[in-house]
Amino acid sequence: GREGKVDREFFDMFFDPRSIAVVGATENVGKWGFYVMQSLLEAREGRAIFPVNRRGGSLFGLHALRSLAELPQPVDLAVIVVPAPWVREVVREGEGKVRAYLVITSGFGEMGERGREEERELVRTARSFGARIIGPNSFGHLNARAGISTLAFVEKPLPGGISIASQSGNCGVYLVRRGRERGIGLAKFISTGNEADITFEDWVEYFFRDPETEIILGYVEGLREGRRFFELLQNGKKPVLLIKGGRTPAGARAAASHTGALAGEEGIFEAAMRQSGVILAEDLDELLETAALLLSEPAPRGRRVGIVTGGGGYGVLAADACEKAGLVLAPLSPKTMERIDEILPPRWPRSNPVDTVMAFFAAYRCLEILLEDENVDAALMIGGIGISYALQGSIPLREFLEKEEGRSFFRAREEEELEDLERVLEKRDKMGKPVVFCSIFSEALRGTRLYEAFRRRQIPLFSSPQRAVKALSNLIRYAEFHNEEAEGAGARRGREDRDRRA
Repeated sequence: GREGKVDREFFDMFFDPRSIAVVGATENVGKWGFYVMQSLLEAREGRAIFPVNRRGGSLFGLHALRSLAELPQPVDLAVIVVPAPWVREVVREGEGKVRAYLVITSGFGEMGERGREEERELVRTARSFGARIIGPNSFGHLNARAGISTLAFVEKPLPGGISIASQSGNCGVYLVRRGRERGIGLAKFISTGNEADITFEDWVEYFFRDPETEIILGYVEGLREGRRFFELLQNGKKPVLLIKGGRTPAGARAAASHTGALAGEEGIFEAAMRQSGVILAEDLDELLETAALLLSEPAPRGRRVGIVTGGGGYGVLAADACEKAGLVLAPLSPKTMERIDEILPPRWPRSNPVDTVMAFFAAYRCLEILLEDENVDAALMIGGIGISYALQGSIPLREFLEKEEGRSFFRAREEEELEDLERVLEKRDKMGKPVVFCSIFSEALRGTRLYEAFRRRQIPLFSSPQRAVKALSNLIRYAEFHNEEAEGAGARRGREDRDRRA
């Protein structure tokens, strides 16, 4: 192991501390010390929280200590939000009383050589009495199940299976916020900051061992220990999805001044990641959407996609996106055609994509039929989702909606659609084929029972056919990589058995 390796017990404690001090706590709204205290007070159950402020007195109804030296008991975690020149002094005052320091303060290694030297001193000081530094320049962390959060300006996310390590506070917090909006549950989150002591690689290694983490997401600008990271990925048994900042010369310069990270050679990084089965996303939404699909959908057996669309144009865009992503439009079997003939008007084009030619309410039924076709490995539904809500917003129907018959018509449609969705999901599970849903009305659906039905199951609702296909192709590539890997392992075992018999 390398110098200063961190054990799992330390991380467990960091993500679920029983006692926390906040240095720089304040009731002054607008300051970090206010928001961090507010976040922590919400998770106070069974935890001791100590506000620390040079002025002393009382804060949030708690006795405020003037320094960490006054702590009446050792604490698991001290969160530091005081200006950079005071940070090392604060760490010294906690000698023997603090196990981990989460330094949110910026103004260290990202400022150049002097800041890096100050950072090294900070780590030496903490290490000299057995404590560790997280950050500096971190945005904070959270543990959704334990309800613990040191993030400012962020509502608590839903608990789930995704853990995130981010070398950017803003990008990381975007993922937490978007996840909450879209019903995608998180396990843990860490903004790694400048990684003066504990590195991105350490966090990822912990997430591999953490039973609550099913999928690992990362925003990374540069690695401190590339080879070790590569080995972690080779041996890890969980999906890893990364987005790499600093992929262009301009981005690399920005990364250097951002977290002080060296962005590394682009081509080498990409090749190494692909070789390890890592999914590389182009943007933050793709990262989150692909992770949500991996969690909610069965693994596809192949690249043949069946598409149901409410209108021709969306089908064309989806077909283009499939072709670009190396996916294949499934040829529909004669039996599938016959079954769809029975429910769609005769003018439907009798091919894949299945255009419901505005017979929106038949879309789910068509989707079920596609899932039963042995030529189809995965299905994509565009349009036909939430149609009744979309229609309610249209001007000519306003008067109809004001009458009881109008209201009851739409109530019945809503019930019917919830049942349709239920049936499709049962079919999906029975056939073991992923279904990707795309609704051009996804914004209009917010807050409806249908939206909640998707959100409750953590099924992403895509806003465009291109985004839906991108995430689906990531899912398919991931499944292919692991099938090849499993077949490779099977073949190796077979060879070993033969060699033994020989």
